Amino acid sequence: MGEGKYLPELLAEKDSLDVSFTHAMKLLAAEIERIQKGEPKKEGGDTYLDLFTVKNIKLKERVLIPVKQYPRVSLLPLLFSPVLLSAARLELHG
Repeated sequence: MGEGKYLPELLAEKDSLDVSFTHAMKLLAAEIERIQKGEPKKEGGDTYLDLFTVKNIKLKERVLIPVKQYPRVSLLPLLFSPVLLSAARLELHG
């Protein structure tokens, strides 16, 4: 799309857009400002994670379990899936 035609279309879209679409208004304003300054189009590059080349991603989150506050409540079923829980029981009892 030509730069000469692009800016008037952006301005027309901004004028026709309802004010309740605040995020869209901010994006349009940023794009209009970029065009008016003459900045080149930003190339995003790798903005998405390629699941086929990047493998074995480990996500860790430290969770504090209030065992002293709730000694009679078993919190393991809430934290682990049924498969992991049954495997843990097998290791403990078998």
